[in-house]
Amino acid sequence: SKESHEALKENLDEENDNKRLAVPDSSGLNFIELQDILYCESDGNYTNIHLSSGKKLVASKTLGEYEKLLGEDGFFRIHRSYLINLSQVERVDRSNAGMAILKDGSSLDISRRKKSAFLSAIGNLS
Repeated sequence: SKESHEALKENLDEENDNKRLAVPDSSGLNFIELQDILYCESDGNYTNIHLSSGKKLVASKTLGEYEKLLGEDGFFRIHRSYLINLSQVERVDRSNAGMAILKDGSSLDISRRKKSAFLSAIGNLS
């Protein structure tokens, strides 16, 4: 709904380093700090949000909606299934077609189409 989208945006617009995202689940709202998100993974009309604590939240929004919400905040869509937090990337393995390895050890495919944009996005961080 439009209202909940606005509420999410408002929550993100606060200019501080601890930006938080409101993630609705079946029984309420979870407020998570963006820096605690490793990556978001598409699951049909849902999105699995993987946190650095090892927890996973299932949100009833599509990955595309999260891409719109988080794209300005250091998140990058490396693949149709993955939106990653650039600050959680530990290394990029360029051998086997390209993998982003995150600080928790997850390795995620980078799609060929996204590779050069991803490398420049992550290069701009260093």
